Amino acid sequence: MNRAWGWLVVGLLAFSVAPFLSAPATAQDAPVASPPKGQPTLDEATDLKLDAQTPDQLARVIELGEKAIADGLEEEDVQVAKQLIAAASLQRAELYYNQIIQSRAQNPTILRRLRGNILKDLQRAIENDSTLAEAYLMLAKVEEPPKGLEAIKKGIELLKDRPAELAQALLVLAALAPTPEEKLEALDRAIEADSSNLEAWQARIGLLVATGKFDRAYEGAKAFLDQQPENLFAIQAAVAALKELDRTDDAIALLTEKIESLSDPSPLYRVRAEMYLEAEKADEALADLSKAVEADPRDLQSLLMRAQVHLQNDDFDKAEDDIEDILALQPNSPGALYFRSLIAANQKRMDEAIDDLQKLVRMVPDNIQFLLQLASFYQMDDRPNKAIELADEILKANKPEWKEFAHRVHRLRGDARLSVGKHVEAIADFEKAIELVPADEKESRSGLLNNLAWVLATSPKDEIRNGKRSVELGTEACELTEFKEAHILSTLAAGYAEIGNFEEAIKWSSKAVELGSQENAEQLDQLRKELESYQQNKPWREQQDVQEKKAPIVPSADGVDT
Repeated sequence: MNRAWGWLVVGLLAFSVAPFLSAPATAQDAPVASPPKGQPTLDEATDLKLDAQTPDQLARVIELGEKAIADGLEEEDVQVAKQLIAAASLQRAELYYNQIIQSRAQNPTILRRLRGNILKDLQRAIENDSTLAEAYLMLAKVEEPPKGLEAIKKGIELLKDRPAELAQALLVLAALAPTPEEKLEALDRAIEADSSNLEAWQARIGLLVATGKFDRAYEGAKAFLDQQPENLFAIQAAVAALKELDRTDDAIALLTEKIESLSDPSPLYRVRAEMYLEAEKADEALADLSKAVEADPRDLQSLLMRAQVHLQNDDFDKAEDDIEDILALQPNSPGALYFRSLIAANQKRMDEAIDDLQKLVRMVPDNIQFLLQLASFYQMDDRPNKAIELADEILKANKPEWKEFAHRVHRLRGDARLSVGKHVEAIADFEKAIELVPADEKESRSGLLNNLAWVLATSPKDEIRNGKRSVELGTEACELTEFKEAHILSTLAAGYAEIGNFEEAIKWSSKAVELGSQENAEQLDQLRKELESYQQNKPWREQQDVQEKKAPIVPSADGVDT
């Protein structure tokens, strides 16, 4: 070998290996760096977090994470520890929140403790990781509204690049927003963020219907149906909006289209039946209700609706068959008992009607409709004093939720008082009822005006009669009913007779008899007698004196035991 080349190779080897040969000596000369004191604790916390499922296990994770930071960590591991603490705190808050949601217990002390634990955990989570959007969302659900709104808005900012989660956060914002306009704005943004969010669509359409924005509700429902043509909520919302817009035919057309296209249209038969009833198409409604019952014999609502239509058609046997089917499935169904009482009353089986209503009042004592119907049945069954007593109890209770029915209670008591000859008291009730009746309730107002005008014209007590006012009230009642009600025309005639204007009295009394004859009215005989009296220049006088029925109410043998 050339000695010069050999030297070169040896030199290159020496040069290249030298650093490696000398490294151990250098390492022995320098001290070895030890890991931060908190690192083993952080490792333990990390391992425990993987399997932590209970509040106590998560509390241990939080404790170890905080201890690791206190003992000392590298800067980047401090952030790891904080994120671990935040995640464990959020997970524990979720466990406590689920306890509130799932728990049937409503112990205020327990609920306050759980809420306090949730708030502490969420605050800890946010302090350790201010980018944890989920913590802000949960905080919004448990905080008081002002703080909740602030929290959800922060969460929304953090979710701007996560559309599906942003939509859910905007739903929370809609729930917390103080005004309908702000709620709608949040729901619009939710749909814009995630147009597939079913909950956002439903909430928006429902809010539009609830706030009377029926045009927008219908347009929203149509847009939703473009995405989900078979969505029953959207179909029913569109129908509800069309109904409020007086577009019943359009609602029926939409329902017919969907019934023909859906694989299972049975849920829509009852909805279309309701629209047919709105359009006064009872036969079509009955056909649809029968289809609904055929599809589901346990469809109590369709059975009840069909019974109601049969009742309106005076087909009492079929109505009763449907009611008995309901009661076989649900023996204490309030709706079925109520309609069974109406069927009995229409057939003059007053003991059965009253018995069912008394059961209903015991079952649902705060239902003012049941109370009023019971009082009305007492009156129909010649038990006016019981009707007066019940009306007294209702008025004495003075419940705020009954306030809108006060005019009906006064009218009912006024009618009962009139039937036992208490004219002064009856007039006071009619006057109060007229004062309370809403202006848009034309039928109620015309009936009240008529009753007051009648007693002012026909009372045998001279100090009570007031012919001039009777004519005024009677004229207004006739105008409200477009001069098409025989008994109200009769009242106007009585008023004119009281002031001595028998020409007008005969005119209106003749019209009353004519209308009564066309309608085959029950009071036709009395209408004719009134006309004869006016033709003899005699005013009409009436003093009712209903004798209270003393016989006890005998329940039907097959009555439902409640």
